[in-house]
Amino acid sequence: MSPDSHNEIKGGTFGATVQARSIESLTINPAAPAHRPPVQRQLPRRPVHFLDRRDITAHLTEELARTPDRIHVVHSPAGTGKSALAIELITRLPCPPGGQLYADLRGAAVSGPAHELEILARLLRSLGWDGPWQDPAEAGAWFRSATAERPVALLLDDAASAEQVRAVLPAAGSTVLVTSRSVLPGLVAVGAEHHELGPLPAAEAVELLTLLAGTRHLPDPQAALATVEACLNRPLLIALAAARLQTRSSAAAVPDPDDTTDVITVHLNESYRTLPEDAAAAYRAAGAMPFSNITDQMLAAVLATDRATARRSLAALERAGLLVATGDAFTLVPAGDGQRAAANLAQLTDSPEQLAEQCRRALEWWLAALTRAERHLAPHHRDLGRTYLHPVTVDPHFDSREQAWAWLAEQEEQIRPALAAAVAAGWDDLTWQIVHALWPLWHRLRPYELWLWACQVAVDAARRTGDGLVLREMLNQHGVALRGLHRPADALPLFEEALDLARLDADPRGEGQHRHEIGATLIEIGRDNPGDLPSVEQAAAALPHLTQARLLREQIGYGRGAAVTDVLLGQVHAALGEHVEALAVLDRARDALLVVDDLHDAARALAWRGRIQLLNGETAEGARTLHHAQSEFAAEGSRAWEALALEWRADADAAAGHPDKVGELLRAALALYGGNPRDARRLQARLAQAEADEPPVP
Repeated sequence: MSPDSHNEIKGGTFGATVQARSIESLTINPAAPAHRPPVQRQLPRRPVHFLDRRDITAHLTEELARTPDRIHVVHSPAGTGKSALAIELITRLPCPPGGQLYADLRGAAVSGPAHELEILARLLRSLGWDGPWQDPAEAGAWFRSATAERPVALLLDDAASAEQVRAVLPAAGSTVLVTSRSVLPGLVAVGAEHHELGPLPAAEAVELLTLLAGTRHLPDPQAALATVEACLNRPLLIALAAARLQTRSSAAAVPDPDDTTDVITVHLNESYRTLPEDAAAAYRAAGAMPFSNITDQMLAAVLATDRATARRSLAALERAGLLVATGDAFTLVPAGDGQRAAANLAQLTDSPEQLAEQCRRALEWWLAALTRAERHLAPHHRDLGRTYLHPVTVDPHFDSREQAWAWLAEQEEQIRPALAAAVAAGWDDLTWQIVHALWPLWHRLRPYELWLWACQVAVDAARRTGDGLVLREMLNQHGVALRGLHRPADALPLFEEALDLARLDADPRGEGQHRHEIGATLIEIGRDNPGDLPSVEQAAAALPHLTQARLLREQIGYGRGAAVTDVLLGQVHAALGEHVEALAVLDRARDALLVVDDLHDAARALAWRGRIQLLNGETAEGARTLHHAQSEFAAEGSRAWEALALEWRADADAAAGHPDKVGELLRAALALYGGNPRDARRLQARLAQAEADEPPVP
């Protein structure tokens, strides 16, 4: 006899219902929409005043029509009109079956970029699919499925990163236009093309000011030209000037060419006068910092307060039009000729001692953040002391290597003004410490000219300190930068001086380091192409230094250092005709480097394995090895080495008889790499030759 059971549904139903005696498990998939929503036209309203940038507009209109399923990225600093241009371009295209979709990725939002699942859910709802979606991967698959049958034109506005864009891409066949404040190298791998949007031409800038302000507010053409020049020809600042002109009390507010006060300065000064004292002090403190991007943590350190207070001050300054949000940071709105009005106000209001202390506090906070990132990204880099005269009230923190690198990679523009401020103030300790802490950035991004200048000022500062270890480290970095710029003969005396100092200090670790660098430099002397093996003479000259360096590093238990030297020894053995030994040494190096989590140098060992295989005629094996190494460099953010791996892959395809792939790989390499002008010129020459050799399209 079966037990009694009651099987009923109460409270109404929603959609399909299922009724059964028992259900072990139940999965309900979203039903197809009962009716399709209207074809979407989600683009923001077209600007009333759109100035046709004839050059880039014509080029992009042609590109979008010719390659409708290619991703195009329009990038530029804030306020140059990226979104307006993108909206205009998509509006000009025929509307595809799935409609025109829009997503604000909020890359510059103070609260952080938009989450991929949030964006995908909105896009799917607009196409008639309600979810629920469990994670971005599931939602992304549904979005690709929905757009495979009905392609769309998608504008992804204000992207923070390539990863954010890739997570929300539609199926192939849809038009995708991306705007971003920075280049997104990670999108090159999926066929993206980048287009830089510069300031407005002078005539168009004056036209925009006239349209926004009205001719009755701007009777003098010379005044208009002076105003847009003061606005750096940027639409955002021109709009601020137009607003000021519309609300001026008299015609006297219009500047004439002989007047050094422009409408932007008037706007900034008047906005400043309305601030409460705490916000005004924060604005002056921002002017005392040698940084273009200001965060709440940095401001809190400068004002010796907490982040919440600093955040409120930044919000007040943004509302007053004195700051512009740029992601998690803020940028001062420049006054006439690009000057910092906040700095002028600070000099007029605060004492020189207070300004110097605030500048030092800002630099110390930045140094602390750089050092934290260095410990995450280069834990084997020699640990040198740091000098902090003021306690860091807000301790910079990174949860992971990825987070540390994401922050550090954005600091390149800050380096020159920060070091210039430290040098001008005579802070030798901060000067060399900043350059030392930046090692992971130098190592991965390799901005050689900037690196060389920074090393020169750091060596000078180190000589004045009289600390032998510090001087050796700075000489070493200076030599590495010179070698990267293909100036090994200039680098060699620096390494030799550092070696002599290490011997005087009886420092075997230092001696091993400098012998390693001498060996690396001897390999480079006379090498024209970074993919060439050294000559037999170069290899023979470098071998004793590298052998001694490896022995010293092994004796002190520095296994990671010995493995890095093995990467060079592998090249030496290959140059001497010892092919099997070369590959064995590189494999030994890679295994040891993976154990200590040095992923960048492990990828270098793998790349050289692939290169030597290729040079030895093992084309297929070399190509596979190089492809693997390239993916590892990309994951590590090592742009220069990723570009080099792509170039070597192009050699493999050329050797395998695939000329159609050579140009594609060289273009991808060139898009990634620009730190060394000589290497960039080599790539451009190779690309021109590859394009000339490509067969015509039938």
